Amino acid sequence: MPTLVDELHVPLTDSFQMPRWRLITILDVGSEIILMLIPTAMVYPLQMAFNLKFQVVLAFAFRLPYVDILLTYLPNAQTTVRN
Repeated sequence: MPTLVDELHVPLTDSFQMPRWRLITILDVGSEIILMLIPTAMVYPLQMAFNLKFQVVLAFAFRLPYVDILLTYLPNAQTTVRN
């Protein structure tokens, strides 16, 4: 007897793959930007030296190249799926 999960299952074909990757990339980039803005907003009002604030923000900024990798990968994935 099929379960509810079996009835809701949609096979991941090529027509579903690219919109799924786009959504994941958009959510991933958005979360990375938010993870960069939260420490900046929290550190800004503190009464401490600028270089210490900069160190805290820089610790979170090391994840920003990941956004570049994601945004570079998506167009390449689109051409790969088409071919």
